[in-house]
Amino acid sequence: MVGNLLTSRTVRRIVASSPRGRSRIARLISRRYPKAQVFNLVGPLARSAMYLDISDPFQADIAYGAYQSSVIDTILRLAKPEDVVLTAGAHLGYFALALAQAVGPTGKVLAFEADPRMVKVCRKNLELNGDETIQLVPVALGSKNAQLEMSISSTAGQSSFAIDHHHMEYERIAVRPGDEILGELGVTQIDGLVLDVEGWEMNVLTGLSKTLTNHLPRWAVIECWDVALRAAGSSADELLGELTKLGWETTAVDGGLVRDGVDIVCRRPTT
Repeated sequence: MVGNLLTSRTVRRIVASSPRGRSRIARLISRRYPKAQVFNLVGPLARSAMYLDISDPFQADIAYGAYQSSVIDTILRLAKPEDVVLTAGAHLGYFALALAQAVGPTGKVLAFEADPRMVKVCRKNLELNGDETIQLVPVALGSKNAQLEMSISSTAGQSSFAIDHHHMEYERIAVRPGDEILGELGVTQIDGLVLDVEGWEMNVLTGLSKTLTNHLPRWAVIECWDVALRAAGSSADELLGELTKLGWETTAVDGGLVRDGVDIVCRRPTT
């Protein structure tokens, strides 16, 4: 009974509205009362529902409205109705659902995910919400066509071609350039881009070079983590240089200086 109370939507709303410590509170409760079920979300995504196993710390954060809240607020602000947005990796579908809410029924969200386990859960979550705006593409994006070993993580969203996170096993995954896939899908330009691919960001950008050069998206949110980037053969400095070279103006997601370990907000100059 206590467990049901502490995972109730009312309690989760209170945690989500806390000015600080939301993630810590969510994880403490979830460790005491872990459960896997469908949760009606709280916070900005209160109209959505997701199947979540809150014994996983990041899924607990989602259930309690504490998962990357600054990134969610940013993409809800930047994405506009009718936008075509590409997100990789889609993980559990959380960012895809946020983007679908922002672009509306006349927009489109292309959600790429490479981890076969995450594809299954993401598909389940998207079907749960019945949002036809989102197209799940179970493909790994990269710089060229290849078969590569992915480190499959026990933590949702942390499987990687670059670095081991809570490694369980390696799985061979097909990788394809984004330009090629977008051509097959009949997509000639994208308006927004969300990249959170555990160090693989430069490879994804290289595979999208034609699309980004022909029409620079109005905005992007891209993870910058030097350790993982270096494991993939690039670096935070190289990533930041490439974003500037493409023509974006960059800031940190919190509005401060761009630096290692933060999500980068990219905007196309208005003049």
